[in-house]
Amino acid sequence: MVGNPEFFYWLSVIVVVIAALAFAWRKYLLWRKREIEPGRELTPTEVGCLYGHRRAAAVALLWLDESVDDRGRRSADTVNGDAYTAHVARRGKSLTAPTVEAVREATGDRLDEMTDYLISRRLLASRHDRRLALAPLLATAVVLSVLTVAVVINGGGVSALIPFALAVGMVAAALVIRARFGRTRAGDTYLARLSEVYQPELVSDPRAWAYAVAIHGPAALGTNTGDHGRWHLSSVDALRTDDYRRQPVASA
Repeated sequence: MVGNPEFFYWLSVIVVVIAALAFAWRKYLLWRKREIEPGRELTPTEVGCLYGHRRAAAVALLWLDESVDDRGRRSADTVNGDAYTAHVARRGKSLTAPTVEAVREATGDRLDEMTDYLISRRLLASRHDRRLALAPLLATAVVLSVLTVAVVINGGGVSALIPFALAVGMVAAALVIRARFGRTRAGDTYLARLSEVYQPELVSDPRAWAYAVAIHGPAALGTNTGDHGRWHLSSVDALRTDDYRRQPVASA
């Protein structure tokens, strides 16, 4: 009977099981894409984009600073075919004191194009896969919301708080999965391979250094992580984030 303690007990058990299965389903959707689609080697900022847009923008800013010429100019010609970094260089005045957030906002269309390319290479999960991952949780939340209304109509009183709380829990779980859903198994494997090639202590030119920064984050900057202005601090902070899997590359 809807509303009695035993019903709510089993309802809670079923909802917890659904949530656990949803997280397992998320992992399967990411891990089923094991092979990268054939194509060219990714550029340093594309590698950064495997962690998220903020990291890609940070790599571009730091790479341009590392590639500055004797006259203090940042040229698109120095970034060796990295289209996104060249685009940032051509922004001109935006390079005087840009933060990662400002650059990300100004170049959002290019970052979206970069993300779509990584999805096409199976390195990031598609939007369809994200919807599949969220569907069980959101569907359960809808059912629980309807049940909450039904309990209230039937005079359940405070008992309605139980399905309501479970519905809120489902939405919270969906937000967690959405935040941690992005890089596929192929993407993790690709990063693991590059991390062995571009060790911070072994790089010898700005492009290789940019790869190391994209992969290893602040560790690749060595002692060059002090206060060099807002743009530099925002870049270092962005390198500490992983907008997708939030796990070390070594665990791939």
